Amino acid sequence: MNAVEVKKHLFSLNSKGIKYDLNRITEAARRCGNPHLAYKCFHVAGTNGKGSTCAYLESMLRVAGFKTALYSSPHLLNFEERFQIDGKIIDENQWLEVYCDLKQVADELNLTFFETTTLMAFELFKRNKVQWAVIETGLGGRLDATNIIRPEVAVITRIALDHMDLLGKDLESIASEKAGIIKSGIPAVVASSCDQQVRDIFRQTCSDINAPLIEVSFSDAADICETASGTLFSRKGKRYQLKMPGKFQVINALLALEAMEQASLLCDSSGAGLSKAFLPGRFQQIFFRQKRFILDVGHNPDAAEVLVENLKKRFKKESVCIVTGIMKDKDYPGILKKYSEIADTIILSRPEVQRASMPEELMKSIPQGSVQALICNTIAEALSKAVSGPHQVICVAGSFYTVGEVCGLMGIDLFAKETAEKLSLV
Repeated sequence: MNAVEVKKHLFSLNSKGIKYDLNRITEAARRCGNPHLAYKCFHVAGTNGKGSTCAYLESMLRVAGFKTALYSSPHLLNFEERFQIDGKIIDENQWLEVYCDLKQVADELNLTFFETTTLMAFELFKRNKVQWAVIETGLGGRLDATNIIRPEVAVITRIALDHMDLLGKDLESIASEKAGIIKSGIPAVVASSCDQQVRDIFRQTCSDINAPLIEVSFSDAADICETASGTLFSRKGKRYQLKMPGKFQVINALLALEAMEQASLLCDSSGAGLSKAFLPGRFQQIFFRQKRFILDVGHNPDAAEVLVENLKKRFKKESVCIVTGIMKDKDYPGILKKYSEIADTIILSRPEVQRASMPEELMKSIPQGSVQALICNTIAEALSKAVSGPHQVICVAGSFYTVGEVCGLMGIDLFAKETAEKLSLV
């Protein structure tokens, strides 16, 4: 099988849905020699900020001189983005060879898409003789396929309402699932929540299994300053700079710094590692056809609120058009309500994935009289409409799939170094 055929097969496994337990991945890893035990790792769960926190950790580890790996999901444009070695996306031949070697086990155990890619990541990292891996959960934590690892530190980012059909209908239920990555005796670094019940869940979980708990909040940072080149802040007397914009990135960086400290890895190069970290699609600004674009993959109301706050702060005197396509299983009424607070126009569309909501269904959730809303049946049509319109700022948001499809239409590789250097405005 060639790579195209394998990817088609892997994506077809999504039709199996999500099988939410650890039995198959545990047995699969056992049959493959438990590759996930071949290196040390950080495990990162949470609702918002997981990707950025993982990027900060990986960059700090790499700059400190370790051979690193990063497993993340979903991807924006290419399947290979899920697997990075030493900060570089692996090439097709690497993962294809591993898949062919693991295929029999994956088929015999009827692994899902995410279980298969997780097993592939574990084996890829072992073969590349990685010293430290940063592993991002796919969904939840307790029964996520990644949760067979035993990390040096467990990290939990901000908790918000998302995947409620699987994780629970309230913050407390979701927090309980995320807390499932906390292991006995292993430090847990957690973003402090304004919800007392959420805080109590993490504290009780750690107390029950004797895991040190370190809660991180904005109060751990000082002198936060947003500039044209990023965000500055201080921690324990040291000054740090982030390339990724937005005050909300500070909490992600603080989590990563604390995790490094708990693993006894924080060092003089950590600041350089933070400053080099970059993750596409996080309030990323680019120019395209003389228009200013904001690309943001946030896909729940909490992330939409942060996006809108940043748009208001930076562009409150400019007209804003939001191009969006949102998945059926998301709280799209809540997301669209937030978008309506800043947008002059919202263009509703649908990326080419089965999970995407129909734009006509999204239209029903636009607050009446608050904003002009248009329907475009394809993302290509929506992009064309936005570019030809009068708006000074065009924001593409609501889903990884939407942002990824727009980038494909633009012909922009967001992971390319020249993209960050030449196209980014921050």
